[in-house]
Amino acid sequence: MSEFLTGLGRAVEGSSPVVGLAAAMVWGMLSILLSPCHLASIPLLVGYISKDPETSTRKAFRISASFAAGVLVAVSALGVITLSAGRIAGDMGKPGGIILAVLLMLFGLNLMEVFTLPAPRVAMPGRRRSGLLGSALYGLVFGAAAGPCTFAFIAPLLGVVLAAQAVRPVLSAAMMGCFAIGHCGVIVAAGTFSGTACRLLSWNEKSRALAILRRAAGALVILAGIYMLQKAI
Repeated sequence: MSEFLTGLGRAVEGSSPVVGLAAAMVWGMLSILLSPCHLASIPLLVGYISKDPETSTRKAFRISASFAAGVLVAVSALGVITLSAGRIAGDMGKPGGIILAVLLMLFGLNLMEVFTLPAPRVAMPGRRRSGLLGSALYGLVFGAAAGPCTFAFIAPLLGVVLAAQAVRPVLSAAMMGCFAIGHCGVIVAAGTFSGTACRLLSWNEKSRALAILRRAAGALVILAGIYMLQKAI
């Protein structure tokens, strides 16, 4: 990883902006794939989408994008709030970490259908509910819970970006944008694919396979919540 970041710094300092942007996007993707905290976002989103097995690919994409937007807003807000309070970016302190870990475990229990959490949904007269507001809410909570993990990946990139900001400010801002695209792109792709898979496999609300999928997704989210709780304590 150190070699990767060194190469990223050289790309920014040199004449290879395309390489630098691509590397920042790859780093954003790796921030999901290499982190136990962030990987939990995938089963959480898959479980949420699987509640409506007839979800079209377009609708699954919208729900996934809404969830990813919630994550991005939460991470950005968390960074601003913690830095303004004089803390390390993403450090919510012990009470905040415990609360968010417990919320994540509640979401997991909800996916396992142990109980039902009230989730806000956007509905129009004569149309089926879209679930976009509910997915955005899930994304907000998850983004806040995984904030410290996110900033652990952002910090090395931020060091490279700040070093080059005075010389190449536009490129520096674009690199942070590419990191966000890579980070959220993995989530959106996973959610969109899960919706397509449910439809192609002709799963319905009574499918045994779908019930197993939701329970497995819920169990993974609960494990992530326990992991975050241990870190907070």
